[in-house]
Amino acid sequence: MINSTFTGNYAVRGVAGTSGFTEETPAANGADAGGALFAVGGTLTVTNSTVAGNESTGDGAGIVVYRPLSGEATSFVLRNTIVAGNSGRDECFVLGGVATSGTNNLVTPHDTDVRDGCPTITQTADPQLGALALNAPGRTPTMAIGSTSSAYNTGNLAFAPTDDQRGVSRPRYGSADIGAYEYVSGTDFSAPTSSPTIASGSSLDGWNTTAVTIDWGWADGAGSAGIDPDNCTLQSTSTGEGSAIVLTATCADLAGNVATATRTVKVDTTDPTVTCATPPTYVLGSTPTSGLSATVTDELSGPVASPVTATVSAGDVTQAGAFTKPLTGEDVAGNDTTVDCGYLVAYDFRGFQQPIPQSSYKRGSTIPVRFQLADAGGVLSDAAAAALLSPTCRVSVTLDGQVKGCAKYNATSDTFQFDVKTTKGMTVGTHTIGILVTSAAGDVVNSNSTQVVLR
Repeated sequence: MINSTFTGNYAVRGVAGTSGFTEETPAANGADAGGALFAVGGTLTVTNSTVAGNESTGDGAGIVVYRPLSGEATSFVLRNTIVAGNSGRDECFVLGGVATSGTNNLVTPHDTDVRDGCPTITQTADPQLGALALNAPGRTPTMAIGSTSSAYNTGNLAFAPTDDQRGVSRPRYGSADIGAYEYVSGTDFSAPTSSPTIASGSSLDGWNTTAVTIDWGWADGAGSAGIDPDNCTLQSTSTGEGSAIVLTATCADLAGNVATATRTVKVDTTDPTVTCATPPTYVLGSTPTSGLSATVTDELSGPVASPVTATVSAGDVTQAGAFTKPLTGEDVAGNDTTVDCGYLVAYDFRGFQQPIPQSSYKRGSTIPVRFQLADAGGVLSDAAAAALLSPTCRVSVTLDGQVKGCAKYNATSDTFQFDVKTTKGMTVGTHTIGILVTSAAGDVVNSNSTQVVLR
């Protein structure tokens, strides 16, 4: 039973037979209990109800719960309920070992009470109930209480329904009232309404890149008591990030009506991650047919586009070396990240010339290394080749990763040359011959190698 009013009910005992009764044994007096509610076995739970003005000609004027002799499990839960002003002995009692529990009940005692009372009685004073009436805004009759009632604000809010029997919201003035009626001052039963707006926070496609502050815009209807600024959340600011951050606010008006409003916002304050693709290599002096690329990832609002690209033109590959171009990735919320993605401008390595690679060399022999470098126009000019060797040598030859010396340039054959000397103490097996070409800035632009076998 929840938010219910019981009044004007009664239980009347039967009358014993008289000596003139035709049967040999006259009937005994009938029993009576529970003017409003009488439960035998099972479970009964009564929450925020009012039981008043009921009558029993014997015990249990209001509520009785009985565990039958058969031993059937019986329990009774009583919460925030008024049992008062009923005629008869013991407003409320249990019998036969009923398991009881409850909280914050108002039960008025009788001088003649003898039974085991109902659970968790916290108020015993007269609740000052009004007559049964159709109290606004309800459509069923209730028994009103005033602000001086012992039931006023003495209920346990944790177990109270969100409204009373009339549909009036609980609580009104701090805590729930006991009984089916929630006290309201005056005739204002309408809670405030909210028209929330964003007071601060940048917004793009519904996403915000900063914390969002909401103005709740509370208002009470025409003819109402007006909002209570001391009991209204006027502004709320979000915390954290996510696609569904819920802000909640409450507001009470001066009549005690309370409203709750929510607003869901999306917040992404984190810049996206931009990851460059593997740096491409372009031949010096060429006309590139592809550019730079980077992937964009974002765990919240997501990237606007991925991948993002940058064009590499002929004007970007006129010098050998390592270079970068900026690439910017954006997320849907409006955050952006710019990274420098690299590319390499290298010489066209035309391969090693004979006699290497060949099948094998004797340890202690000299390995002649010959190779050509070119740009997009062909083999390097004599002047360009000479510039790679003087005043600083930028073309080196290596053996097993160790630089053995600077190459020389043969203008007749347009080749770079270097003789790698091996020793008899070197390991039998495969070894690596390589070249390293650097830019004027010291960047390695060419790194090529081949395998030789020493026996």
